[in-house]
Amino acid sequence: MALGLSACHPGEQPGRAALPSAASASAASAAASTAAAVERLPPSLDGIALAAPDASAVRQPSSPQAWGGARSGRETTLSDRVVDYQIEAKLDPEAHTIEGKQRLSWRNRSAVPVRSVYLHLYLNAFEGEGSTFMSEQRRLGFSFRSEVPVKKGDWGFIELKKVQQAGVAVPWHFVQPDGGPATDRTVVRLDLPQAVAPGGSTTLDIDFFDQLPRVLARTGYFGSFHLVGQWFPKIAVLELPGERGATAPRWNAHEFHLHSEFYADFGSYDVRIDVPDGYTVGATGELQGEPKKQGGRVVHHFVQGDVHDFAWTADKRFAPPLKAIYEGEGSPKVQVQVLYPPEYAHNAPVVLKATLDALAWFSRTLGPYPYRTVTAVVPPFNAKEAGGMEYPTFFTADSYADQTPGTLAHFGQEFVTIHEFGHGYFYGILASNEFEEPFLDEGLNEFWDQRMIHARGQRASVTTAALKRLGVGTTVDVFEAERLGAGLKDPPDGLGQNSWHRHSSGSYGSVYSRTATVLRDLEAQIGREKLELAFKTYYQRWKFRHPSTADLREVLAEVSGQPALVQRLFEQHIYAAARSMTGSRASRAWRSCLCWACSSGLMAGAASWTKMPVQSRSTRCAHSGRRIIQRLPRPRKRRTRRRARPWPSPGPSPTARPWCCAGTVWLCRRPCACALPTAAWRRCAGTTSSPGPASAGSSRPRPCPPSWTPSASTTWT
Repeated sequence: MALGLSACHPGEQPGRAALPSAASASAASAAASTAAAVERLPPSLDGIALAAPDASAVRQPSSPQAWGGARSGRETTLSDRVVDYQIEAKLDPEAHTIEGKQRLSWRNRSAVPVRSVYLHLYLNAFEGEGSTFMSEQRRLGFSFRSEVPVKKGDWGFIELKKVQQAGVAVPWHFVQPDGGPATDRTVVRLDLPQAVAPGGSTTLDIDFFDQLPRVLARTGYFGSFHLVGQWFPKIAVLELPGERGATAPRWNAHEFHLHSEFYADFGSYDVRIDVPDGYTVGATGELQGEPKKQGGRVVHHFVQGDVHDFAWTADKRFAPPLKAIYEGEGSPKVQVQVLYPPEYAHNAPVVLKATLDALAWFSRTLGPYPYRTVTAVVPPFNAKEAGGMEYPTFFTADSYADQTPGTLAHFGQEFVTIHEFGHGYFYGILASNEFEEPFLDEGLNEFWDQRMIHARGQRASVTTAALKRLGVGTTVDVFEAERLGAGLKDPPDGLGQNSWHRHSSGSYGSVYSRTATVLRDLEAQIGREKLELAFKTYYQRWKFRHPSTADLREVLAEVSGQPALVQRLFEQHIYAAARSMTGSRASRAWRSCLCWACSSGLMAGAASWTKMPVQSRSTRCAHSGRRIIQRLPRPRKRRTRRRARPWPSPGPSPTARPWCCAGTVWLCRRPCACALPTAAWRRCAGTTSSPGPASAGSSRPRPCPPSWTPSASTTWT
């Protein structure tokens, strides 16, 4: 596991100006600084490992007792609470800063003492070009939605001012668990003076300071509008054996990647938000009594239990909120409100109705909504990047200049509202790991949203208000629209890949449509009733328990009664890309997988492939860390049958470099000569447990037997 680290102690946090720019930092100097940081940083005090930097879809089902076991509804709390946050936040709307004091209590669920804990400092993704988030945008060509340019003065960050345990200062060290640049400061390790005993708890007193960025990527400000998300130091998740494939306690703490979202423990939040008088505030949870006014400022007090995050908004331009009450079987009385700026007042009724409809649909088809509030926010003009984001009991919709019924804009606002509310179930209540298994949230939610729209007979309108007045326009079935955008012809990544090891931003974006399309096809094969029962069972069994890919697979196989079908679907679409190539096109694929940085050609993580010869088209070179991009030529139709070209000679090329990067990883579990016809590409210097991949006297190599596996004496060079 590649692990980059940089040290820091109380009172020695580096200044923001120290971050190198993209142009000034060379690869050699970055590697040298990372190596020096690793050398001077002591290891964690308890030896508990971090999750692998390439962790993705889990194959091993979780234990029935994982995360405290299934919730029966008879417990005193909805979730097995691990954390308790008490936060005081003071907003300066002119400087767009927040002064925060936090009292964090954390419970050690493991059977071993814990001396080192990890915190996420997500806002540091926006402190400069040296963060993992920004470097992926620059180095890999990844993009985020509307691509708001960041100008001088638009950056944001979070700074730890003080960390104490029982009055004793706690040293901290910035770490890069995924091997990102040493200048990334989105994860910090705290080395505690006192160990947290098994089953015991500890309390940390933390003072912090936020500089909000100009709104981008789910958080920030524009004018007087403030969307405050991922704004406080948040403790990472300590996973135990039997949870999401873990075999020993491990910290699941990943850097903030450009495409990744979030993962955290359930707990309770008690937050006081101090803003100037005249500002309207909306937040996760329930407002506790009337806000208290003093000295020209107002303190709003919010409390919410059994959630894993807290976000809020404040703006002096918000119009009076639009409110309603939802009452459904099994749910408490739910207070629903929509906050909106005056210029988008026509959006508020659409958002309110869509929220109420979504409450009814999800409560009926998955399970009753368990909280007492829902707050939806319509972002103001020029703050569109704040739209379309979910937090527990709180989400942002979109904002459109026109909301004429029967237009694409009207359908878009309805769908975004339904989608962001739906996250409250898949991201909020089920709480899957969005770092490593994003399809469990984004993909499943997309599918269930479209089922809601399809069930009420609604089609997507493809027209504008002006064209509609002229009688021009059409409608499209929502699942046909998903299929068109799913990229099914030649998908580069498996749906279960994590959020950062992706071929491109388009590949990550296809997780939405591809998952919806795959599950729609599964529904056609097993029937609507069984699929609905499977999803309801999945929700009831795993709510408040962080399910994995394997847990979803097991429920689908059990309820459908067709485990072979479900297993085949997951192997083809989730754990790998759906398309497998053979013949000369496959050999061209291997030739296109060269790493231009070091010519090693070895693809990290490919040892998990099980089908020959290609299951994925983009990953990283294990030697250089560069992303390997694979583009395959489309097969050309030929009028006449062309004679097959002879296979290349198996003799080594005089200029060939070793392909194994120290011989620690091989390309697949069944390396066979049919996929690697030239021995110069990859040469076995040892013996194998089979007669060999090439048949004697044959000019064309023979595939390895299905049972062939590398022996202990096999050496790849």
